[in-house]
Amino acid sequence: LVIPPYNNLSEICNVNKVKLLLTEIMETQIPIGGRKTVNPKEVISLKGEINYTTVHFQNGKQKEIVATTLKKIQANLEDFPNFFRVTKSTIINLDCIERIKNNQIYLINGEVIVPSRRRAKVFNGIWGEFCKVD
Repeated sequence: LVIPPYNNLSEICNVNKVKLLLTEIMETQIPIGGRKTVNPKEVISLKGEINYTTVHFQNGKQKEIVATTLKKIQANLEDFPNFFRVTKSTIINLDCIERIKNNQIYLINGEVIVPSRRRAKVFNGIWGEFCKVD
């Protein structure tokens, strides 16, 4: 990396702002397969089928199918505590839950998910912590 000489302090500040902005963008983008990256805040849920994963986004119409396993994408989401694997084939964004009723999770896109028995207890504990207001 070669840093060119700067004429004044304002040029240095602008370069630092750009570097900071690029760092923020890179930190909020996660790889989902190939060259594709997504912002985790825009993801509602991820559904895995064998070696493919369907990513559902908050705009409702857009969904992306990638040739990456759910397990690999889950590893990329470890830094984001608002994602939880509720079944063997589904990860949800806790921020996108509309309500929970009778052990069913209603997402903002109208999807209804029933967590697996084994993960339901863990989910209820995490959901209780997630909903606490400081």
